[in-house]
Amino acid sequence: RTRLHSLAVASVGLVAIMSLVGYMVGRSVVRPLARVTEAMSEASSGNLQQQVPVEARDELGQMARSFNTMTLELRSTYEGLHREQDKLNTIIFSANEGIVVTDTEGNVVLVNPAAERLLGKSAEKIQQDGFANLLDAPEQMALWLSQEHGGTEILTYNQHILNIIASTTQDDEGHVTGSACLLRDITEQKRLEEELRRLATTDA
Repeated sequence: RTRLHSLAVASVGLVAIMSLVGYMVGRSVVRPLARVTEAMSEASSGNLQQQVPVEARDELGQMARSFNTMTLELRSTYEGLHREQDKLNTIIFSANEGIVVTDTEGNVVLVNPAAERLLGKSAEKIQQDGFANLLDAPEQMALWLSQEHGGTEILTYNQHILNIIASTTQDDEGHVTGSACLLRDITEQKRLEEELRRLATTDA
């Protein structure tokens, strides 16, 4: 009977110790690890505002500090890129030159207001017709894009004399990333040149 009583007491003590160890492990290891895992999942979804509380100086605490540093650096980089993109968009959409750009699949992804004005087409129409039909001359556009440094030509379109520059765009490794076309209105420049020629002829 004494032996059974001692065994029962030992069993209860063992269960209590195991429960205490489980609680301590859950509090000091499992719970912090779960926080870091959840924060990483949120960050991978684009939420870079995640910060994990640093509750210890062990390996888990170091992991939390590293994660917080990483998200701060990523957020700073993202905000910097966003500011630069805003500047670039401001330049493109306020430019007097028409700009039309495609992606790697040839889909028109950017049309600035100047391009709409010079071509007499809406951005939706330009996107629908495709880059090849930008100037209603797909063969000519294909010829420009096939040239190593792109093609350039002066032509009259939509009552404007345009200096056209069209070419493919490439990354640092030489892979084609899309196409671009720059439309510069030189109507007034040509008018002045013609006027100067007329005056020179008159004086002669």
